[in-house]
Amino acid sequence: MQGLPLIALSGRDWRVSGEKPPCILTVKNLDGKVMFDTVVDAANSHGDLGHMPQPKTLKDRVIRVDHDMRKMAAQTVVTSQIVAGHFELHTTDLRVLDIIYMRGQVTAGDLAKATGLTSGSVTALIDRLSHAGYVERRDDDTDRRKVWVRSRNDAIEPIKQLFLPSQIRMFELWSTFKAAELDVIADFLERTTLLAAECAEDIQRHAKPTGLRRRNLKPREKTDDNHCEA
Repeated sequence: MQGLPLIALSGRDWRVSGEKPPCILTVKNLDGKVMFDTVVDAANSHGDLGHMPQPKTLKDRVIRVDHDMRKMAAQTVVTSQIVAGHFELHTTDLRVLDIIYMRGQVTAGDLAKATGLTSGSVTALIDRLSHAGYVERRDDDTDRRKVWVRSRNDAIEPIKQLFLPSQIRMFELWSTFKAAELDVIADFLERTTLLAAECAEDIQRHAKPTGLRRRNLKPREKTDDNHCEA
């Protein structure tokens, strides 16, 4: 399952107003809903973020990768929300369903480790997917204490079909890279994903609920001198 390109994040036609940095760039989805703000360097953008200056040092390149990964993550969240809403699923349920589909079969413990969810939350999630007909539980053939969770291919076919046009376009793009480049990209993504899972476990282990509600923040005032919209 691949993310649908439903929000412009490339910056090709974003215009920057104002003569001095920073410039606050508002990113919106296709419905005009503001997703998030980011800060760009108006002095170096030349009015077009599609022509951002190339990084010069290793640190610059690392920062660029960090920014690009965060943009991709934001895109994935937006796409997941849209698709999950279409099928009346929780966003987390859709992402977990994708994990089950890619792995073929998993245990509840596998999902807890992959997602950082508690065992109780994983059980409730599997119950929802099972009730909706997307997955089924099967006892292990040799260990009766182990229960496998498998996706039902017939049930997830409509989801696959919705993603198919995007997947075709993505495959066409990725096919423009050389084999050696794709090997590097695949290694980067695999190692980054594994590290992200470890970091999620660390955060879950150390983070504690504050018990405080998020403060109602007043909207930030924006002026023509330092603000531009996608």
